[in-house]
Amino acid sequence: MVSMRVRNLKNLPVFCNATAQVIGRVERGVIGDDFTLAYVIVELAEGEMKLISPRDIKLSDEALVIESVDGMKSYLYGEELSIYSKKIGDRIYDLQGQELGIVSDFVITGDLKVHAVEVSGGVLQDLLNGRNCIPVQEISWKSIYTGVADQEGSKL
Repeated sequence: MVSMRVRNLKNLPVFCNATAQVIGRVERGVIGDDFTLAYVIVELAEGEMKLISPRDIKLSDEALVIESVDGMKSYLYGEELSIYSKKIGDRIYDLQGQELGIVSDFVITGDLKVHAVEVSGGVLQDLLNGRNCIPVQEISWKSIYTGVADQEGSKL
């Protein structure tokens, strides 16, 4: 199954099956409060911005695939209520109160749901040990800026 960090969606080519062409690039993915991909904003080759619903998207390692351009909607710049921007930088602790690090990204899979949170322990710790990946269902968000993990997670 495809697994990708949300930040890696940016600049991913958008491939249309109906025309067998790359029609644009992903500008950003917007994550909803339910930790699923709410929609994707795409910049077409002509510079026009469009919005694509997750039901019209298939995610691969190399591209974001859509069946046709018919499902795309016009996008006007505006405020997105993305949980992504709200949670990046949150501190994550273990059950003993030790800080594991800060949220540095979300990991989505082919079903377009956030399955894990990438946690950075700092530059040196990340270089020496790698970043932790903690399943999102194992994090209890205790405040606007903090969460507690049931386990430490796996190394990335």
